[in-house]
Amino acid sequence: MKYKFHIFILFAIFIFLTHCSESGSDNESSTVRNYWQQIDWETADNGQYANFTYNSLTPSCSHHPSTASSKFLFFVRYGEVNKLVIYFQGGGACWHYNNCVEETTYSEELMYYDNADILNMISNGQAQSMGYSGIFDFTNSENPFKDWNFVYIPYCTGDLHWGKQDTEYSKDSSTATIRHRGHVNFRLVLEWLRNHFKNPDPDAIFVTGISAGSYGAIFNFPYIAEEFTNSELHLLGDAGNGVITDDFKQNIDTIWGATLPDTGSFHDFDGYNIDTLSISDLYSTIANYYSNYRFAQYTTAWDENQVFFYNVMLNIENPGTDYENWYHPSDPENLPWCDWHDEMISLLQTTYSTITINPVNYAYFIAPGDVHTILMNNEVYTVTVNGVRFVDWLRNIVEGGPSFANVECTECQQPEFVHCP
Repeated sequence: MKYKFHIFILFAIFIFLTHCSESGSDNESSTVRNYWQQIDWETADNGQYANFTYNSLTPSCSHHPSTASSKFLFFVRYGEVNKLVIYFQGGGACWHYNNCVEETTYSEELMYYDNADILNMISNGQAQSMGYSGIFDFTNSENPFKDWNFVYIPYCTGDLHWGKQDTEYSKDSSTATIRHRGHVNFRLVLEWLRNHFKNPDPDAIFVTGISAGSYGAIFNFPYIAEEFTNSELHLLGDAGNGVITDDFKQNIDTIWGATLPDTGSFHDFDGYNIDTLSISDLYSTIANYYSNYRFAQYTTAWDENQVFFYNVMLNIENPGTDYENWYHPSDPENLPWCDWHDEMISLLQTTYSTITINPVNYAYFIAPGDVHTILMNNEVYTVTVNGVRFVDWLRNIVEGGPSFANVECTECQQPEFVHCP
C-alpha cells in the first residue's frame, strides 16, 4: 500500500526527530527556537470562531470510520517582516468508495507531521539528515522566506482543499460518509487571517502548496487575493499537474460539492463548467485576471506519486483483488508513465501559451527524476537545471528577475524500466 507506506516512514521520522531533539541535531547551534504555534479554532481568540460554519458545515477532517479524531487544527509562525506565506499541505485524494473508505489514498486525519514539534524541528534545521528542510528551514540563509510569517493549513479531507459537502459512499451492503470539507477548513483559516494579518495588509503574500495542496493553493488563490487587495501576491504549485481522467473530472462537483471560485471582483469563471475544466484553464484564467502577480508550477519529469494517482483514476472501478491494479508492486513498468509524462508537458505548455498578457506572468520548472514535491525538502537548495538553481528561480517568483522563466530538463532521468514510444 504505497500511500500508507509513506505514512509509516513519516512516523519513523517523527520518532527519529524526537530523539534528535533530546540528544543533538543536524544544526550545530545550541539555540532552538519555538517558531510554531498551534491554532485550535474552537478556542482561538476567546472562542470567536467556535460557531463558525461555511455552507452550513463546521471545519473537520474526513471522519473516516477508522480515524481516532476528526479534529481540524492549523499552525502559525510569526516572522520578522510584514510578509506572509500561506501553505496548503498535501496528502492524496479520494472520490470513490474504493479509495475513500476501503483502501484509502489520502490523509483521513491530521498526520504526525501536522504538529508544532515536528515543524519546529524542521525549522530549526534539525531534519536535514532525513531530507527535510526547504522553505521551512529558517536557519538557512538562502531561504527566501526565512523571516516571513507562515500559516500552515493541514489537509485531511481527500478533496484537494476544494470540498464543501459530506458524501455517503456505498459498496454492496457497506456505507460510510466522508466529510469533504477542505474548502470549509480554508474559509475558517481565511477568517482567522482576516483578523490577524489585516490593517495593514502584508506587503507580500506567497501562496503555495505541495501535491494535493498545490491544487488548493491555485483554487483558493482568488479568495486570498480579494481579501488582501493591498498586498502583492504570487503563487507556486508544487507537484500538482492535473493529469486526470474525464471520469474523475466529471465527479468533482457531485462528490466534493466543489464550485469554481467566484468572489469579490473576480468572476472570470463565468461560463466555465468545473466538470470540464483543466488545470491549464484554472491557472491561465487566474493568472490572466491577476496580471500583476506571478504564477508558477514545479514538477519532476517522472513524478512517481502523480503517475500512481493517474493509474488509480484509470483503474478506480477495477482495483484488483489486492489492489494490484493500482500499485503494480512487482511490475512498476506497467504504470502509465509515458502517458502521464506527455500530458504533463502538454498541460504546462498550454498554460504558458494561453497567458495573454505581456510580459508573461507564468513559468514552469521541470526537474529530472521521479521525486514527488520539493518545497519541504533539501532539494530546494541542491536542484539545478540548465544552470538555473531552483532556489534562485523560487526567489525570483516573489522578487522578479531574469531567472523567472521556463526551465526544463533535457537529461530527465527517465526510470530505467520505462520505455516510451
